[in-house]
Amino acid sequence: MNFLEDKYIKRPEGSHSKLNTFKDGFRILWTIIYLLMTEKPLLFFNTISLIFLSIGLFLGIGITIEYFETLRVDRFPTAILTICLIILSGLSFSIGLLMNAISKVLSENRRFKYNSVK
Repeated sequence: MNFLEDKYIKRPEGSHSKLNTFKDGFRILWTIIYLLMTEKPLLFFNTISLIFLSIGLFLGIGITIEYFETLRVDRFPTAILTICLIILSGLSFSIGLLMNAISKVLSENRRFKYNSVK
C-alpha cells in the first residue's frame, strides 16, 4: 500500500496527543543552539560577543560622558556592569576563536582517519 493512498482519520474520542508544545519546542530550540554552537562556533560566540559589547557600550557611553563632565562617577553599579559586559564580550570572542580552531582540528583528524582506512 502506498503512503499517498493512506487516509487520515479523526483522532478517536478520549485519546490525547503525546506532543507537548513547550517541552518539544524547547527541545528543538536547544538542539538548534547546540548544533550552531558546535558546527558554527565563530558565528555563535561572536554574536553573543557583539550583543554583550553593544549593551556594554550603550551603558558605558553615558557614564563616560558624565565622568568627563563632572570628574566623578555617580552610577557606580552601572559602571561595574559595563565593565563586566565588556569583559564577557572579550571572553565570548576568545571562546569562539578557540572553539573554531578545535573544531577545525577535529574535522581534519576525522578526514585523515577516514583517508587512512583501506
